Amino acid sequence: MPVRVTQHKGQGVLYEVYNVKNPDNNGWPVEWDGERWIFERQNSVHVSRSLKEQVSPDMFAKDVNARTLSAPDHMGLRVDLDGNKYIKVNDNFIKIEHQKDLPFIRNGNGDKIYLNFKKNKFYPVKFERKNGSLVSNQAEMKKIYN
Repeated sequence: MPVRVTQHKGQGVLYEVYNVKNPDNNGWPVEWDGERWIFERQNSVHVSRSLKEQVSPDMFAKDVNARTLSAPDHMGLRVDLDGNKYIKVNDNFIKIEHQKDLPFIRNGNGDKIYLNFKKNKFYPVKFERKNGSLVSNQAEMKKIYN
């Protein structure tokens, strides 16, 4: 299967399968899922079901063109020319931000949903209320308060 490799203007490269008989036509984007090359899907293979269920349309980044983003990295993150990172959910992109090296996304009202990357997928970090404080059993979440 022929694959076209294009250097991204920012970071990384783009990969797409194309028709040899019509090489000037657009191809079909492919990504590495950690084990093999697959056609890019509606949702990144690195988005867990629990994270996907928390995503609403008001969380999607506005005016993000997939053709201006790098190919997904080993975590499914795509980078724009300014170094912003995004992940694909429901054929749209959600910006991944960081606080003290902890990734998070913002819900529609601007609140942060912290993420944990484990077993090759992003999961929302679960918080519990104990003694009037929000706590998580995730050791890395302690960094937020240090």
